[in-house]
Amino acid sequence: MDTFDIVKIELNPTGYLIEKMMNRNVFSTNSEKSTLQELKEDALREEIKSSVLQKQAKVEQELAIARRIDNDEKVEIGDLYQQKILLK
Repeated sequence: MDTFDIVKIELNPTGYLIEKMMNRNVFSTNSEKSTLQELKEDALREEIKSSVLQKQAKVEQELAIARRIDNDEKVEIGDLYQQKILLK
């Protein structure tokens, strides 16, 4: 992992993970799947990974809101609520 990747992780961890998942080739030519069951298992595995990434993104969103509340002297609840709705 180079410095650029570390900076991307620090600035936008969720975006970095999504980019890595999008760049990953699930069905590579080196490891062709021969049976339908193996393909279904791979699809289920990827679905679980996607679900985990979505939950991690929600956690990051909540942490960002918590950091904002912690760092700001004055916080308007309506603003935070509206931001939370927009990000869902």
